[in-house]
Amino acid sequence: MVLIEGVMSGFNINEHFLGQKEHPSFEDYKEDVSKLSKMAEQVEFTIIREAIKYGRMEFQRNVSI
Repeated sequence: MVLIEGVMSGFNINEHFLGQKEHPSFEDYKEDVSKLSKMAEQVEFTIIREAIKYGRMEFQRNVSI
């Protein structure tokens, strides 16, 4: 969300590689990533909420009769 807010406020975002670190929690998820679904859902809703906030999302209704 911080990156979205920064870009929408007119700031330029630069990416810098700071290296790589193995996180111990990876062992908990490497066999079954479905355990991460709740966190993924939270990220998804945050992105959607920000898109709506900045008018970047169009809603369409498809109706078949």
